[in-house]
Amino acid sequence: MRHPLGKIKHTASIDMKNHFVFSYAGNKRQEVEGLYKHLLLDEIDTIVEPFMGTAAMSYYISTQHPLRYRYILSDIDPMLVALYRAMMDPVLADQLNQEVNAMIDEFNAYTSDAPRKIWYTAQSKQNTLASYVFSHKYHSIRCGLYPMMNRLRQIAPFDLTAAPIYQFLTTENVTLMEQDAIEAIKAHRDEPRTLLLLDPPYISTCNDFYSSERNMNIYEWLYHNNINNMPAHVILILENIWINRLLFQNNTIHDPYAKQYCISKKKTEHIVIGQC
Repeated sequence: MRHPLGKIKHTASIDMKNHFVFSYAGNKRQEVEGLYKHLLLDEIDTIVEPFMGTAAMSYYISTQHPLRYRYILSDIDPMLVALYRAMMDPVLADQLNQEVNAMIDEFNAYTSDAPRKIWYTAQSKQNTLASYVFSHKYHSIRCGLYPMMNRLRQIAPFDLTAAPIYQFLTTENVTLMEQDAIEAIKAHRDEPRTLLLLDPPYISTCNDFYSSERNMNIYEWLYHNNINNMPAHVILILENIWINRLLFQNNTIHDPYAKQYCISKKKTEHIVIGQC
């Protein structure tokens, strides 16, 4: 018998400590506790996140049920996947620590603002994992890097293993994939003991994601492949906008909840869509 989700109530955001390596758009860390309360996991042994991002939901579930589930995490962002792979391999983790700390040493060595900005801009354009981590962790807008430059403050040493998600990735049963979300869903939708956590980029708040290189086929695919018909347990987390309510009107749409984005003051409502 399928277990439906309960209702999501209007509640204040849960401020879980940032578990990831850096601040990340779409991080669900302030929502995980509220979402978790409505997951019935007794008949589940595998949890799949095809849009893993920071894997906030899987991470939080593991804090409540250590070493209980198998986790399959997937994303199409090659740098994000490479970062996860580095955290899951002690040799790669140590190498990344050394490379990022070498960049920090260079950054800290500057004694004036202008050349440090030039150096940072050039480094942020490098196609390396170290530059990816450095530019995201010490981003000028998110973390006040340019004001930091103006004050000539020093960046503290970087330690990848200090991120809480590192412990999750190195102790839990985690499989990592670099795969299109639809293919990941297809691979696991017929597994009745699997929970599919679907949190695709949003239409309004992430509309810059859907460019000429990316389309919105995930919404169309989920509409034509009704989650009600999937043996796997499925939840879908989306914006509370009319098009989503129209597309998924034949599914169970739970009460909206207020979302406060972790790296901006943008306020929206989200809904959880489940199987009838």
